[in-house]
Amino acid sequence: MKKFEEYYIGLDMGTGSVGWAVTDSAYNIIKRHGKALWGIRLFESAKTAEERRIFRTSRRRTERRKNRLHLLQEIFAEEISKKDMGFYQRMKESKYWHEDKKDINGNMPELPYALFADDGFTDKDYYKKYPTIFHLRYALATNTTDKPDIRLLYLALHHIIKHRGHFLFEGKKLSEVKEFSTAIEALVQQAEEQEIDLKSLTQEEVLTQLEHIMSDAQCTKSDKKTQVSKLIVGTDKQKQKQEKAIAALITGCTVKLSDIFADPELDKEEISKICFSDNGYEEKEVEIESVLADRFLLIAAAKGVYDWTVLHDILGDARFLSEAKVKTYEKHRDDLRKVKQLLRMDKEVYEAVFGVSEKNEANYSAYIGMAKKNGKKQPIEKKCSQEDFYKFLKKQLDRLSVDEMGQEIIDELKAEMDLGTLFPKQMIRDNGVIPYQLHENELNAILDNAQKFYPFLLEKDQDGYTPVEKIQKIFRFRIPYYVGPLNTAHQDKGGHSWSVRKKEGKIYPWNFSEMIDEEESATKFIERMTNKCTYLIGEDVLPKESLLYAKFNVLNELNNLRIDGELIAPELKQDIYNNVFKKYQRVTGKKVKDYLRINGVISKEQELSGFDQNFKSSLKAYHDFKQIVGTGVLSESEQEDIVRDITLFADSQKMLKQRIHRKYPMLSDKQIAQLANKKYAGWGRLSRTFLENIESVNKETGEVMNIITALWETNENLMKLLSGKYDYTKQIEQWNAGQMKKGEIEYQDIEELYVSPAVKRPIWQTIKIVREITNIMGGAPKRIFVEVAREPGEKGVRKVSRRNQLLDLYKACKKEAPELYDRLANKESDNALRSDKLFLYYSQMGRCMYSGDAIDLDELFTNRYDIDHIYPQSKVMDDSIDNRVLVKRDLNSKKTDTFPVSEEYRKAGKALWSTLLKKGLISKEKYKRLTRTEPFGEDELAGFIARQLVETRQSTKAVAHLLEEAYPDAEIVYAKARAVSEFRHKFDMIKVREVNDFHHAKDAYLNIVVGNTYYVKFTKDAAWF
Repeated sequence: MKKFEEYYIGLDMGTGSVGWAVTDSAYNIIKRHGKALWGIRLFESAKTAEERRIFRTSRRRTERRKNRLHLLQEIFAEEISKKDMGFYQRMKESKYWHEDKKDINGNMPELPYALFADDGFTDKDYYKKYPTIFHLRYALATNTTDKPDIRLLYLALHHIIKHRGHFLFEGKKLSEVKEFSTAIEALVQQAEEQEIDLKSLTQEEVLTQLEHIMSDAQCTKSDKKTQVSKLIVGTDKQKQKQEKAIAALITGCTVKLSDIFADPELDKEEISKICFSDNGYEEKEVEIESVLADRFLLIAAAKGVYDWTVLHDILGDARFLSEAKVKTYEKHRDDLRKVKQLLRMDKEVYEAVFGVSEKNEANYSAYIGMAKKNGKKQPIEKKCSQEDFYKFLKKQLDRLSVDEMGQEIIDELKAEMDLGTLFPKQMIRDNGVIPYQLHENELNAILDNAQKFYPFLLEKDQDGYTPVEKIQKIFRFRIPYYVGPLNTAHQDKGGHSWSVRKKEGKIYPWNFSEMIDEEESATKFIERMTNKCTYLIGEDVLPKESLLYAKFNVLNELNNLRIDGELIAPELKQDIYNNVFKKYQRVTGKKVKDYLRINGVISKEQELSGFDQNFKSSLKAYHDFKQIVGTGVLSESEQEDIVRDITLFADSQKMLKQRIHRKYPMLSDKQIAQLANKKYAGWGRLSRTFLENIESVNKETGEVMNIITALWETNENLMKLLSGKYDYTKQIEQWNAGQMKKGEIEYQDIEELYVSPAVKRPIWQTIKIVREITNIMGGAPKRIFVEVAREPGEKGVRKVSRRNQLLDLYKACKKEAPELYDRLANKESDNALRSDKLFLYYSQMGRCMYSGDAIDLDELFTNRYDIDHIYPQSKVMDDSIDNRVLVKRDLNSKKTDTFPVSEEYRKAGKALWSTLLKKGLISKEKYKRLTRTEPFGEDELAGFIARQLVETRQSTKAVAHLLEEAYPDAEIVYAKARAVSEFRHKFDMIKVREVNDFHHAKDAYLNIVVGNTYYVKFTKDAAWF
């Protein structure tokens, strides 16, 4: 082997590949055994944690439902076997074709019936008497005189336990669930969180009017919206648009999210509009929640009001759910008779509506999913929605030639379609709003009637429960999410189980509390669920609403505040914190400006900048405790503990109340109930240790401060603190070094990382590659350069297309630029607008940003026009739209790489920039960069470089830490993908992914070249240069 020499390793990690390269200090690829040491390792990408979790959850849900039905089967087994030995077997085999069925003895005779095979009662008789399962359920719920067949009783209970409704109102009585005021109170509370005053809706007279409007089945959505708006909209003109949006939302109309929250930025999201009555709303809900974060609670509360309306429409005045469903069946049957009778006068129209469409039209057969073929009913693949069926039916009705009476019938049918009440179906998407209490009400009625005829239902067994009690417990039983899977076999082998048992044995719904320690299981759940700190290895993050984390967020945001472009003094920042943020739960820019003006800090002419329209952070938990508990009752650490419990157990009020009551007996039942009713969702990125225990010396003053104190005492945000005159970054590295073990890396070390499975696989492959290289080279490298590609699903929330984004904005300025709007709407495609030049052309209303002159579109792609970077690329690599403008080439040449933009350009372009900002065509950040008058400071320039050196993902850090453990003498260097991309672009190094995978090895090589250049030039502190 050649004598060990100094060398570098470059790594380029993807979810299904690792590119690697080995060079000497002059960037020459090293050869060993006649082969150049660079290449690619390809492997199958692992599934993401989300994909695995969805599959796991679905599997468990199905298994738990099967278990419920199996327990019910055991309760009825003896009694049913007396009546019909083969009943369960026929039910089990009912899903197969006749020729594939087996009887109770395992033989395969042809069994024509799926359920009943008595001499005087077969499936035909059953379906004649009970056309749907709801007919049977209603009959048993109301029958108090005749003894029902035990098999019929089982079938009804089987259906209820299989489809038992949602548990969103767990623990509440049926009367509470059906109460309209419950849903309205939740809406009013969440609206108040967003500073929208809907308290008038809780007044008895207004509430009654609103309930009447919402429950009027003869009123269209549009009419409801108009009437509800009159009740909701107040006198505050600034809030009227939001109030109208909420009125539209709860009545099932389409609403822009930006109108609900008065936030124009939401128009840029891919899902910028919502409508509860749309078929696809449930699929979009998760994405909407990820965009809105805490604000989604208002949407959820509005959905609660809308769901109440849907539930009211389903139930009507029926006592039981099955009664309402039977009425639905009868209404559909009557509508079918009426329409068939009308259409028989035109055979062609009749066939079009009721026949099998070869063109896959949205006719009746497609609507119900069934058609007659060769005299037999058969399911069809292509189904249609109610809306599409209505459109099709209306067109067919218009083809009929009818008399006056016939026209009246057609008008009646069309009116019903407008209301959505023609041809109602039992099994619909809206059934998802039915709570378990409705099914439970029916279950109890059926059992009350049945126990009069079947004494065994009231006989206690060896467990001390009657069959009736066991059935009720089976129906209500849910394994709490904080207990998790009950099978502990794989608990110590990396399995997804953490439940703690009190004793061994089989767990049933009626002995759950005897077998499982819920408190201990909840504690284990907390340990599993807490995320890890972005900066400190192994440290648990704080809840998003933690008092400390909220303080960090507020201070981090306030430290960006500027008056006329100058950062505010720390004392003023502290004043705003104490007198504005501690006074108001939700702080707007207007409140801060008003406070500063009232106190003579700024005049009307002065500009307050450094924030969006409203502040994103708030002291929510501080205000909640102040309102509910008062001051001096709970210490800050006790409040933090309660916030953590609320975050973890928000979906289980029972457990939450138990924990608060046990730990803080000094609180009243009312206070505990109010606290348990709070919704604190999500986790922060930082740990308490990071904010309070990492200390640094200010190199200028010699003062020692932790991070939260530094944020309070200075006007610098976190990114500034992690660079420049402080050594927090060094302290973080030292702290992390103390947590790491040295020596050989095993797969178990990868398993323990807090990263997605999709990242764990390439990390392990990387470790094995580096291990092999070091064996070949005879020693550890001097430096290892790491760059990790984004994994699938990590690209953030998808945005709307550029074309749609521009069209929405141009609607507000059609008069000012009619030709541009017309061209954008009719000639430009999404594909064309991928060109940054063309997109900037439209976002600048066709004008040069430095002169205000019109740009000739025909000359756009010639050398007459350039895209310029406002922050020069020599200072910071920022290719975002916020940092780029379309300008005349000669003006760009004169500007060179200086900053700020010259006074000449500012004067010429200021009017245009202001117009573009008002129209929403440029962001506040872009406007701030264009209008800024002072050059970059030394700390700011150092910060740009520092961010490019240290801005890294969790998975990148995980790899780096593991490599540091295995190779303590090697320097681990982060190589930024953006820097490598810029290097490729500058030297025309083309990457063609479609040809082969060798570009991964080339990227690994470039990570060495580019990464080492940055590392050598700036070493570990950009401010030194």
